[in-house]
Amino acid sequence: VEICVNDVVLNNGPCNDVVLTRTFTARDGLNCTAVSGEENAPAVYSYDITFTRPSIDDVVGVPVEAVFECDESFTLLPTANQFGDINPAPRVTDFPFFNGPDGPVFLDNNFCNIGATFEDGPRIQTCPQTYKFVRTFTVIDWCQPEIVQSYPQLVKVGDFEAPTITPPTQDLNFDG
Repeated sequence: VEICVNDVVLNNGPCNDVVLTRTFTARDGLNCTAVSGEENAPAVYSYDITFTRPSIDDVVGVPVEAVFECDESFTLLPTANQFGDINPAPRVTDFPFFNGPDGPVFLDNNFCNIGATFEDGPRIQTCPQTYKFVRTFTVIDWCQPEIVQSYPQLVKVGDFEAPTITPPTQDLNFDG
C-alpha cells in the first residue's frame, strides 16, 4: 500500500484565517486487477485545518497594577513624556496579551496585525522618592482600525516593603 499526503494552504491575506487542506491518498502499490477485471481505485480522504486569526476581542487586558520597587533594577523610558517625566519602561508582562496554547502572548510586539502602545499620565507624588501614575495601553487591530480598546494600569514606583527588624537575642542564662 502506498500512502501519499498532500497539503494545500489557502492564505487570503493577513486579515483572514489560514486554511490548510490535508489530503491522504492510499493506493494499492501492486497495480493488481480485481477478479472482476476492475482496477482498485485509490482511497482518498481530506480535511481542513483552520488557523484562526485572533481579533481584538481576544485581548485579555493588563494587570491592574505594575509595581517598581526603588531597590530593584528597572529600565527607564528613553525620553520624557509630555509632563517631563522619565518613567520606568513597562515590562513585557505589563502589556495586554492573548491567552495562547503555550501561555500568554504579550503585545510588546505586534501580533497578527494587532498592536499596542501606551501613554503615561502625570505623576502623583505620594512620599519622597515614591510616586504613582496611570499608564494607558491602547490596542488596535489593523484589520479593523475602527475598533480600538484602552486598558488603564496603575504604576507605582517607590519603597513598598515594610522594613524587617531583627531584635537582639537576650542571653537568658547570662553566660555571655
